Amino acid sequence: MSRLRPADVLAGVGGTVLLGSLWLTWYGFAAGVLIGPGGDAVLFGANDRHVPALTAWEAFSVTDVLLALFALLAIGVPLTSALARGPAKPVAFTVLGSVGGVLAVLLVLYRLLDQPGSNALVAVKAGAWIGLAGAVLTLVGCWLAMADDRTPGAAPPQVPRRPAP
Repeated sequence: MSRLRPADVLAGVGGTVLLGSLWLTWYGFAAGVLIGPGGDAVLFGANDRHVPALTAWEAFSVTDVLLALFALLAIGVPLTSALARGPAKPVAFTVLGSVGGVLAVLLVLYRLLDQPGSNALVAVKAGAWIGLAGAVLTLVGCWLAMADDRTPGAAPPQVPRRPAP
């Protein structure tokens, strides 16, 4: 743990939040009519308990897989920083994680603005906003880790000493 920089931890937390938000409720119905198994129509409002809700895994087909991949890249940033001996692998993961963070923020913003279905009926729930927060944390953490060139815990290189003239 002594090899982790604060930005690495921030990227890992952001990736974990983004990945966890995929199982939370992203969308619900604002109001509508629900047809029961007997053909009975039930009018419901946004605060009713039996309102159908969708997680990101249920609402998306490809976007959820991409967000999970970007989250795993961000989770890999502190893991490679803690386990790698040199700076090459952590730098590669921070570059990939920052690109993934930008794409994750753009995907979540797109899905906040353009919900699946009619905008009049579909309401954005807290899971989508938590996903946006996780994507932003991922981007900021990876960006700061990329800017930080320290390698804490790494052994200094062995430089041979020359004799004095």
